[in-house]
Amino acid sequence: ANSPPTSRTTTARWQNTSADELSASRDRAPRRTRIAIGPPAMTVPARGRFITLEGIDGAGKSTHVAFLAERIRAAGHVVVTTREPGGTPLGETLRGLLLNEPMGRVTETLLMFAARREHVERVIRPALERGDWVLCDRFTDATWAYQGGGHGVDRARIAELARWVHGDCDPDLTILFDVPT
Repeated sequence: ANSPPTSRTTTARWQNTSADELSASRDRAPRRTRIAIGPPAMTVPARGRFITLEGIDGAGKSTHVAFLAERIRAAGHVVVTTREPGGTPLGETLRGLLLNEPMGRVTETLLMFAARREHVERVIRPALERGDWVLCDRFTDATWAYQGGGHGVDRARIAELARWVHGDCDPDLTILFDVPT
């Protein structure tokens, strides 16, 4: 999954990369896979692609989800767009609580992961298994930022919850919108 890409659109970036640089890049965490949007016959894997968009409120994630979905569909792929918290009826209910009810920081973290578990099991994983592409407005990186960095929830707790809740269902690509505040 992390070998140099072979499509014409991405090969050029790898041509001048040494074997040592490639090996070093594979050892860095988190692992991300370079993907290309192209004709379905060239890029549809047995498993779909999972792309997340991260960034602060108002950075343009929702606008770009719609744009990317349109481009990927035009390339012949089925696309599922979704968001966190939310994405399922239970997730939307939990979203309402998270956004509107006062609660402790650990409680907030646990509710985020409860919504995420439902989301992964009912929407994300089934779509990927069908070969669909999933575009998600936020995922676990947002928890690291908001609950971990912003609210001081212990990193080890977040890491354990992430392993327990979504295991190996990690994004193939995360697009971070870093805008001036």
